Amino acid sequence: MRKNWTVEQRLAQSDRLKQQWQDPSQRARWLMGGKIGGPITAAKAAKDGFPNLRQTGRKASEEARRKMRLARARSTKKARHTMPHSVHTRAKLRETTLRQYEQGRVGRKSRDTSLELTVRAVLDVLDIEYRSSHRINRFIVDIYVPSRNLIIECDGAYWHSLPRIIGRDVERDAFLRASGYKVLRLPECDIKSGLSPDVMLSLCEAAI
Repeated sequence: MRKNWTVEQRLAQSDRLKQQWQDPSQRARWLMGGKIGGPITAAKAAKDGFPNLRQTGRKASEEARRKMRLARARSTKKARHTMPHSVHTRAKLRETTLRQYEQGRVGRKSRDTSLELTVRAVLDVLDIEYRSSHRINRFIVDIYVPSRNLIIECDGAYWHSLPRIIGRDVERDAFLRASGYKVLRLPECDIKSGLSPDVMLSLCEAAI
């Protein structure tokens, strides 16, 4: 913990720094970003007699950038995200992820959407037992109805209209159906337009 200096100590330290500033080598070290100095302009460096010091914000030449790229390529200390994992490391990471899925430590949704709450309220009226945010294999489904082996997904209009999400949903539904589950996708417009218990029941019965 840093102690509070007295007035006398501050004055003495100020005198010591002023004396050190008169030393050209010490002044150069500070101007280059040492203990006291900081970013300096080229004009200030030239004025103080150090025109060749490193300058903040100077754009490196193409040759300098090429040399820096070669140096980084030869360096053994690479950034973590640029280092490819070995086969053994990938296998260990895969095992850890699967174990966390089994323990329910990953894959949980942060919150329930208003669409899911609406559908769950209708299921409550119908007295249909369900599980919300239920994990099936590697997926977390919005609602799962055990008695009908039925998965209900509540699709928001924006997110599930994106091309990459549409493709993901198709693959996901195909996998779940191949695993023996029925899948019912409810668009946001259908849920918000007024999802009555009778309509919900007919949709559940017609789901494949």
